[in-house]
Amino acid sequence: MKAWVLHGVGDIRFEEVEAPHPADGEVLVAVRAAGICGSDIPRIYQTGAHVQPLIPGHEFAGQVVETGRNVSADWQNWRVGIFPLIPCKNCVSCQKQHYELCRSYSYLGSRRNGGFAEYVTVPAWNLIALPDAVSYEQAAMMEPMAVAGHAMRGARRRCRQVKGYCGLRPWHHRHAAGLVFDRGRLYQDLCDGQ
Repeated sequence: MKAWVLHGVGDIRFEEVEAPHPADGEVLVAVRAAGICGSDIPRIYQTGAHVQPLIPGHEFAGQVVETGRNVSADWQNWRVGIFPLIPCKNCVSCQKQHYELCRSYSYLGSRRNGGFAEYVTVPAWNLIALPDAVSYEQAAMMEPMAVAGHAMRGARRRCRQVKGYCGLRPWHHRHAAGLVFDRGRLYQDLCDGQ
């Protein structure tokens, strides 16, 4: 299969690699759309990855084309989005279902091969079945959308009162990181400098 493979800092190559096979509890996904995250840029050009060579890409969606052992055959041919964090499921945080706090996690595209390839193996636990109305391109943006939604919910909890209104003029785009969406209105989060 064809894939973008990171061999070292600044050394990414489009090359032919062996197609993966799903292990126990995994599926093989044919990648139909992938996004380039802001974290992919420094990973490829400045810091490298946790292991190399590595196929980057954690924002992707596709179709299940093969199921491994202990995975329901019902997943076959499903269109799926991908949750890229692979928690250990054994630590205290995982036992409380706070997977984002897992200290022994893996991650598609940075700690194991990701979606900048024709195929990628994914734990069945990380699959999100897509409704027909959601395109592969939209599904590839689920992870950044979830991050933004999490940030907005956190900002709303911390903001005691709204102290400013941010208009939708082009010069206000520089304030985008401080915006909070609340009941259909955009406000600039000026809450005590938080």
